[in-house]
Amino acid sequence: MPTDKTPGGAPKPPRAEPLQPDRPGRGTDRTEPAADEAMDDTQQQQRRAEQEKAALDNVRKGYR
Repeated sequence: MPTDKTPGGAPKPPRAEPLQPDRPGRGTDRTEPAADEAMDDTQQQQRRAEQEKAALDNVRKGYR
């Protein structure tokens, strides 16, 4: 039984509409599941180092 009131008795506010529709699986920059496994150790280490550097840069800029 749906109620149109909050537990305090106030009317429920309208629900916000999403800014972007939920469309999972629509990404175009997907990689194959085995793509990471195909990378050799040096490529994986380089990728991790780039991600770590980007994360540190973001922290320095104040992003979270």
